[in-house]
Amino acid sequence: MSETFITRFVALDDLPQLISLYELLSSNDLPIDLASAQHHLAQLTAIPNCHIFGGWVDGTLVSSCTQFILPNLTRQGRPYALIENVVTDQAHRQQGFAKQLLNAA
Repeated sequence: MSETFITRFVALDDLPQLISLYELLSSNDLPIDLASAQHHLAQLTAIPNCHIFGGWVDGTLVSSCTQFILPNLTRQGRPYALIENVVTDQAHRQQGFAKQLLNAA
Protein backbone atom coordinates (compact mmCIF):
# COMPACT_ATOMS: atom_id res chain seq x y z
CA MET A 1 0.00 0.00 0.00
CA SER A 2 1.68 3.18 -1.14
CA GLU A 3 -0.90 5.73 -0.01
CA THR A 4 -0.87 7.13 3.53
CA PHE A 5 -4.13 6.32 5.30
CA ILE A 6 -5.07 8.49 8.29
CA THR A 7 -7.93 7.68 10.67
CA ARG A 8 -9.77 10.11 12.93
CA PHE A 9 -13.28 10.97 14.05
CA VAL A 10 -15.47 12.64 11.45
CA ALA A 11 -16.09 16.33 12.18
CA LEU A 12 -18.78 18.74 11.08
CA ASP A 13 -16.57 20.06 8.27
CA ASP A 14 -16.30 16.51 6.89
CA LEU A 15 -20.04 16.13 6.30
CA PRO A 16 -20.09 16.88 2.55
CA GLN A 17 -17.50 14.14 1.95
CA LEU A 18 -19.28 11.76 4.33
CA ILE A 19 -22.63 12.31 2.60
CA SER A 20 -21.01 11.52 -0.75
CA LEU A 21 -19.42 8.39 0.66
CA TYR A 22 -22.72 7.23 2.18
CA GLU A 23 -24.38 7.45 -1.22
CA LEU A 24 -22.38 4.32 -2.07
CA LEU A 25 -24.15 2.34 0.67
CA SER A 26 -27.50 2.30 -1.08
CA SER A 27 -28.19 3.65 -4.53
CA ASN A 28 -31.93 3.62 -3.74
CA ASP A 29 -31.68 6.15 -0.91
CA LEU A 30 -32.35 9.80 -1.56
CA PRO A 31 -29.35 11.91 -0.50
CA ILE A 32 -29.65 13.73 2.81
CA ASP A 33 -29.41 17.51 2.72
CA LEU A 34 -26.58 19.18 4.60
CA ALA A 35 -28.79 20.83 7.23
CA SER A 36 -30.42 17.50 8.12
CA ALA A 37 -27.03 15.80 8.17
CA GLN A 38 -25.69 18.44 10.56
CA HIS A 39 -28.68 17.88 12.85
CA HIS A 40 -28.25 14.09 12.82
CA LEU A 41 -24.50 14.31 13.35
CA ALA A 42 -25.12 16.49 16.41
CA GLN A 43 -27.56 13.89 17.73
CA LEU A 44 -25.11 11.05 17.12
CA THR A 45 -22.15 12.80 18.72
CA ALA A 46 -24.31 13.61 21.76
CA ILE A 47 -24.69 9.88 22.43
CA PRO A 48 -21.99 8.74 24.84
CA ASN A 49 -19.57 6.30 23.23
CA CYS A 50 -20.83 6.88 19.69
CA HIS A 51 -18.19 7.73 17.10
CA ILE A 52 -18.02 8.03 13.35
CA PHE A 53 -14.56 7.03 12.24
CA GLY A 54 -13.20 8.25 8.94
CA GLY A 55 -10.20 7.25 6.90
CA TRP A 56 -8.48 9.80 4.70
CA VAL A 57 -6.00 9.56 1.83
CA ASP A 58 -4.48 12.89 0.76
CA GLY A 59 -7.25 14.85 2.49
CA THR A 60 -10.06 12.85 0.88
CA LEU A 61 -12.43 10.76 2.98
CA VAL A 62 -12.27 7.28 1.44
CA SER A 63 -13.70 5.05 4.18
CA SER A 64 -15.92 5.34 7.24
CA CYS A 65 -17.82 3.42 9.89
CA THR A 66 -20.07 4.26 12.82
CA GLN A 67 -19.29 2.69 16.19
CA PHE A 68 -21.43 2.44 19.30
CA ILE A 69 -19.91 1.09 22.52
CA LEU A 70 -22.74 -0.53 24.45
CA PRO A 71 -23.09 -1.74 28.03
CA ASN A 72 -23.42 -5.46 28.48
CA LEU A 73 -24.87 -7.95 30.94
CA THR A 74 -22.75 -10.84 29.68
CA ARG A 75 -19.00 -11.40 29.75
CA GLN A 76 -18.80 -9.96 33.25
CA GLY A 77 -20.27 -6.66 32.09
CA ARG A 78 -17.60 -5.89 29.52
CA PRO A 79 -19.02 -3.55 26.87
CA TYR A 80 -19.14 -4.45 23.21
CA ALA A 81 -19.03 -2.48 19.98
CA LEU A 82 -21.73 -2.30 17.36
CA ILE A 83 -20.33 -1.15 14.01
CA GLU A 84 -22.55 0.02 11.18
CA ASN A 85 -22.41 1.92 7.90
CA VAL A 86 -19.02 0.57 6.86
CA VAL A 87 -18.17 1.89 3.42
CA THR A 88 -15.09 2.49 1.29
CA ASP A 89 -14.95 4.52 -1.88
CA GLN A 90 -14.89 2.28 -4.94
CA ALA A 91 -11.52 3.63 -6.14
CA HIS A 92 -9.91 2.71 -2.80
CA ARG A 93 -11.29 -0.79 -2.23
CA GLN A 94 -9.14 -3.91 -1.92
CA GLN A 95 -6.28 -1.91 -0.38
CA GLY A 96 -6.89 -2.75 3.28
CA PHE A 97 -8.33 0.64 4.23
CA ALA A 98 -11.56 -0.72 5.75
CA LYS A 99 -9.54 -3.21 7.79
CA GLN A 100 -7.33 -0.42 9.12
CA LEU A 101 -10.40 1.68 9.90
CA LEU A 102 -12.10 -1.17 11.76
CA ASN A 103 -8.91 -1.86 13.70
CA ALA A 104 -8.86 1.82 14.74
CA ALA A 105 -12.50 1.59 15.81
